[in-house]
Amino acid sequence: MRRWLMIVGNLAFGTVLLTGHQAQAEGILIVPVITIYPGEKIQINMLREARFVDVYIARGGKVRGKAEVIGKVANRTLVAGRPIERRFLRQAYTVKVGQVVTLRYKLGGLSIVTKAMSLKSATVGQVIQTRNIDTGLQVIGTVRADGSVEVLTK
Repeated sequence: MRRWLMIVGNLAFGTVLLTGHQAQAEGILIVPVITIYPGEKIQINMLREARFVDVYIARGGKVRGKAEVIGKVANRTLVAGRPIERRFLRQAYTVKVGQVVTLRYKLGGLSIVTKAMSLKSATVGQVIQTRNIDTGLQVIGTVRADGSVEVLTK
């Protein structure tokens, strides 16, 4: 008759089970309920928690909480039931190519506000090129949280 020794300990990534001479790491990872295609914004009803062992846990880079994923956009196809890797996600674009944005320029007491067309999609904090609608000149600026673009000064 075999004796089985089972020690259960909680670690940052889950539970460690020692059965005989084998050790298995077990943890909860987030997986899609349905296949999510590139460009789709991820919502809470598209996700569930699933328990995985060694192979997936040891590699790292996997999403462990729904909060890490909700509101983000898939870069690659996320297959239902498979763990989601962080590198397959990006922030949703604040400004999209072709979108008319408010262009803001401030220097001391001078403040200029005009409209421009975005020439690139970007998230908050990214630098993008825009084309001033009135003059046709290209202007470079940083995307702000409200969707406007702050002109970079030289």
